[in-house]
Amino acid sequence: MAVYAYLRVSTDQQDVDNQRYGVLVYANARGLGPLDFVEDTASGRLAWRERAVGRLLTATAQAGDVVLF
Repeated sequence: MAVYAYLRVSTDQQDVDNQRYGVLVYANARGLGPLDFVEDTASGRLAWRERAVGRLLTATAQAGDVVLF
C-alpha cells in the first residue's frame, strides 16, 4: 500500500509548506507512511483530470493505496 499526499497551490508565489505540515501531522497521528508527496501548481479553473491529481488518481495510484489531500 502506497500513501500519497497531494499538495496544490494556485500560483508560483504560494508554497505548500503549511499543507505539508498539516498532512504530516495527520499521517503521523494515524500511523500512515512513508508519504510520497505530489506537488502541483495549478489554477482551480483547470479540470482535475488535467492536474497532477488526475494523473495520480487515474494512472499512478492502485487499489488499496491512500491519497491524502
